[in-house]
Amino acid sequence: MIAGGYLVAFGLACAVVAVHVAFTSGPVAQASSGMLAFGDGILFLGVFGFAAIPPTGAALYFLRPFPAVWRIASVCVLGITATAPIAMAEIVAERTGGSVLGAWSPAAPLRVLGAVLFAPAFLFFGVFAPVRFARLVFFSATALETAMFAWAVLRWLG
Repeated sequence: MIAGGYLVAFGLACAVVAVHVAFTSGPVAQASSGMLAFGDGILFLGVFGFAAIPPTGAALYFLRPFPAVWRIASVCVLGITATAPIAMAEIVAERTGGSVLGAWSPAAPLRVLGAVLFAPAFLFFGVFAPVRFARLVFFSATALETAMFAWAVLRWLG
């Protein structure tokens, strides 16, 4: 049932991208094919991510009786979220002239933009988490990711 839900989500995303490609083909599209391809990739990920919510919810529901899964997921979320302050510090350091990460410096804004995906995912996991510690970790990670993204947006706009 869960695998079938993901297959439906994949098929729906492919269909939406195919329709988008059909409506955006032409000489103008050929001139900016790289940007259109990137946009098609983002469209695919967005549609797939939205359509995959029900099977993901079902999978998380069925994984509730297994505390080890939630402990492992909590540790993974802590690892992912630990990169947020590092990315924030790198953005500040880069703007002031000193880079902490050197060659990894260009990846810091990408990590900040990833917060848009991480925050709702962590919130979704937190809703299904049966263990109090896991819920606390997921909700705290959601708050940190949201705060980091809001800080970055205000910094980039201001």
